[in-house]
Amino acid sequence: MASTAIRASARAHDVLKQMAKEDNVTLTEALDRVVEAERRRRFMAKANARYAELQATPKGRRTFQREEIEAFDDTLMDGLRDEPPYEIEDSGGTHGA
Repeated sequence: MASTAIRASARAHDVLKQMAKEDNVTLTEALDRVVEAERRRRFMAKANARYAELQATPKGRRTFQREEIEAFDDTLMDGLRDEPPYEIEDSGGTHGA
């Protein structure tokens, strides 16, 4: 993997060095992990903010619910549209899925 030099404060370097030591990895691997964790944190923060925005109003909730249902509608049959529903047995008898 290609690498490049970056400037870091002495404190950041010390913290990163300690993290690398604790995890028994190189400084580069420790930095890669920190960067990936921050990338994921930001992604989730943006997603959570958008969900909160959608849930803030009745119209937004309906829109969100409709979009979620539509997104999962296509996964229900997993490409088996021509297959008949299978039967599931339970204590109350059999029901089509």
